[in-house]
Amino acid sequence: RRSDESPVLLDFGSARQALGRKSKSVTAIASAGYSPPEQYESDGEQGPWTDIYALSALCYRAITGKTPVEAPSRQGRLLRSRRDPLPSLAEMVKGGYSTALLQVVDRGLRVIETERPQSLDEWLAQLGDAETAGRRTSGSKPSETADRPATQKSGGFGAKAAWLVSATAAIGIALYFALAYWPQGSGQDQGTVSESAPLAIQPHPGRNLFDEKRLEVGDRFRDCAECPEMVVVPSGSFLMGSPSHEEGRFDYEGPVHRVTIGTPFAVGVYEVTVSEFGRFVDGTNYRSGSSCVTFEGGEEKIQAGRSWRDPGFRQGDSHPVVCVSWYGARSYTAWLSRETGESYRLPSESEWEYMARAGTRTARHWGDGESGQCSYANGADASAGLGRGVACSDGQARTAPVGSYGANAWGLHDVVGNVWEWTEDCWKRSYAGAPSDGRAWVWVAGNCTFRVVRGGGWINRPGELRSAERLPNIAGVRYGISGFRVARTLTP
Repeated sequence: RRSDESPVLLDFGSARQALGRKSKSVTAIASAGYSPPEQYESDGEQGPWTDIYALSALCYRAITGKTPVEAPSRQGRLLRSRRDPLPSLAEMVKGGYSTALLQVVDRGLRVIETERPQSLDEWLAQLGDAETAGRRTSGSKPSETADRPATQKSGGFGAKAAWLVSATAAIGIALYFALAYWPQGSGQDQGTVSESAPLAIQPHPGRNLFDEKRLEVGDRFRDCAECPEMVVVPSGSFLMGSPSHEEGRFDYEGPVHRVTIGTPFAVGVYEVTVSEFGRFVDGTNYRSGSSCVTFEGGEEKIQAGRSWRDPGFRQGDSHPVVCVSWYGARSYTAWLSRETGESYRLPSESEWEYMARAGTRTARHWGDGESGQCSYANGADASAGLGRGVACSDGQARTAPVGSYGANAWGLHDVVGNVWEWTEDCWKRSYAGAPSDGRAWVWVAGNCTFRVVRGGGWINRPGELRSAERLPNIAGVRYGISGFRVARTLTP
């Protein structure tokens, strides 16, 4: 508000979308604290979710009296320390507002655009649900609150919260038509698939899934000539995580717990290659972004102009694709499902460790020690020139063609080393309460800004190249040391 209490309308994503490609200055059309990350990027994918961030930032300011931390600062801190410098309203504000309302605002301020409400209707519906929840949990009977003065708090939203929803709704109505008629194609070419909007899985027409021969454990197959080669792994039970005495282990690799994989499933023999991912991009006009976290000049940071086509080092068609976000990997599996009529996906974290161990309980599938690394894994070694790692040489300074090193007992290559691999799961620092049946751990209370990566990469020391090693990566960020392999659910 101005000094005379008259309202001021902030610039929203529609202005950035309309003017961004015509202006040399980002700061001229992005308000610090109120603009989401995509507004700071010349090729950022924008839509109604962009305005949702700004609306949520306005609510944050109204509730706390403080402007939210700028989006680029949040991104940088998340990348460096995996901690968001913007305090959560649900944790910071006590009293006067319902927890449900605060959580709605927090969701609107997510750094990853696909984790925000995707439309004004969705956001306002969540606000309405929060208001209902606040009244339902207030413990007040209607007769006790009907005559209460407007300035008195009711135990649910209270007067300030009611004003907040009303003001937000008024702004929402003003923006409704702009969002409802958001210019189609202005942020991307018609027919182009956005990285922040994973492809929907559609049934493949004209194929009878039950006419194919039944696949057995150990069978290797491809669902099309250029599809990833798959192998069927058995059902079974294993101990997930690392024991306290394992060298190099971290506390977040425990507690050790038993997981049972109830049915066989198929998994990629190799990590998805540059050639395989390129076929997807060519077939869908997929836009995978033009920045990537790379290791160059002895420093790991976000580099503009880097992508899966040019990650900062030379790759061939048979190398594992890198600089692909979790959303990009998910979009690839959805496209592959549509192309083949089968159910492709990312493996759950427990499925990943199960297939990487292949029946072993040692730190690595070839044993507990680091000796033998250069025969089975591409990691930090003499050829990487990093000044760390094992003394042997695996012959590759960066990524290696998939299948260059020995497989585990189930015929899977590069389950340790080469590149980190995305899994379906949200990140949590402990396995306490984790599913015991092989399902992905994805739930509302989880931190899904981060997804779990497994296996280690060409840059990692021996202690980081273990079957139980796990790390969180930001789902919407692309990394030059991260790729993925696919899993496939088998039909009856």
